[in-house]
Amino acid sequence: MSIASISYRSLKNAASEAKSVAKRLDNYADAIDKRVYSKLNSYNGPWSSNLSTAKSNASSKMSTLRDRATNYSKYADDLTDLRAQCETTDRSVKSKVSSLTASFKQRHGIKDNKVISTITSLLTKFENNTAIGRWLGDVRDQFLAGLDDFKQSIKNWFHFEGGKELLKSIGVFVIELALAVATIAVAIISGGALLVIIAGVIGGFIMLLNSFANFANEIKGYKETRADNPVMGQRLRDVNTLSDMMRMEDDKGLHRFASILDGAATVTTIITAVGGIGNLAKKGYKWATGDPSNINNIKIFDIANKQNWSLFSTKLKTDVVNGITDAKRALTMGNWKFFAEYGKEFAAGFAKNFEKDFMNFTTGKDGVKSSKNILSSINSLLNNGANKNTIGGIAVPLIPITSLPGDDRIKGGDVTSIFDGISKGSEGIKKLLNPYHIDQGVMEKLTSPNNTAVGIR
Repeated sequence: MSIASISYRSLKNAASEAKSVAKRLDNYADAIDKRVYSKLNSYNGPWSSNLSTAKSNASSKMSTLRDRATNYSKYADDLTDLRAQCETTDRSVKSKVSSLTASFKQRHGIKDNKVISTITSLLTKFENNTAIGRWLGDVRDQFLAGLDDFKQSIKNWFHFEGGKELLKSIGVFVIELALAVATIAVAIISGGALLVIIAGVIGGFIMLLNSFANFANEIKGYKETRADNPVMGQRLRDVNTLSDMMRMEDDKGLHRFASILDGAATVTTIITAVGGIGNLAKKGYKWATGDPSNINNIKIFDIANKQNWSLFSTKLKTDVVNGITDAKRALTMGNWKFFAEYGKEFAAGFAKNFEKDFMNFTTGKDGVKSSKNILSSINSLLNNGANKNTIGGIAVPLIPITSLPGDDRIKGGDVTSIFDGISKGSEGIKKLLNPYHIDQGVMEKLTSPNNTAVGIR
């Protein structure tokens, strides 16, 4: 025996959603007609096969969108008719059941609670047979319908009208502002070479400018999306830096200033990467020599000699060979305790690195560094989502590589930060050499077929 359960509210919501989808599809088709097809149709210049293909594709796209809009509109009407038929059937069944129930009770001498039955009967008659009762019933139904419409409008705003992106952009803006301030503070309080400090401050200031530019374009993109122009809205949201924003303007002076900003950002990134290489070299020296002294007082030129490189390579080779030999011996002898101890040691080192990078607020200097790391991780999660690359980008820098004298260690972040800096620096140099290149992601969107899948949530 099968049981069918029909929710009138769900049917109403589905019909409302289908109408909303139909409207958005029509608006999308109108936008293509207005911004693409009509302009191609009125073009009087030299005609090419590419233009003919573009016009044909635009016409085909509009037809597909309008056909789908018609289907969704018909689907909404069918759902509304189904709801009306179900309600009529429901009332007939209710009346029949009530009649059968009364007959059954009368035949078997079953008596209801007279007070409850009387009150229920009076309220039902009051609602059905009096003007004020019907008015109150209508008010109740209108309130529930208005509440449903309000909930649906919030859903539509969040999922289809730019609300989700707007809320995300506000969160990213607040995080990026705080991160820029923290970057400047860390550069100042960390000390080290003056050039590295200056590079950190400039980098933080550029980050501050970019956060305002990114937020401004997010607001513009939201307005375009609300104006039924989601394509332009997405294009504006993809402009994340002040220099890219300047290059959108038809002003050579702004273009030159954008190149200066990109150049400054590239130089500061390279300087920071070089500083990371220096710190890693100092830690490598401390590990190779077993010298517990403070590496901040060690000069890079004092350790960059043939003798120290030989010492470093010898110790690295010895440790790697010994580690592999111990692991093979433990595997051969079934000494799983060896691997368990190694796992515990790895986990303890990872936890200690996490505590030092994210939970160290013992001093103002350490607190600012931890705050910066926390803000950077939150910013990465907001922008990229909680995927394996984002989680890996947070976890990999915490991997312990080796311990150092003086309760310090070399960790994954000492290596990954250098590669990140080199990668960003090379991208910056490419942009400076060709500041007007077309982004690869944009090219893929322009050359790939547009498959639009629309569904009801």
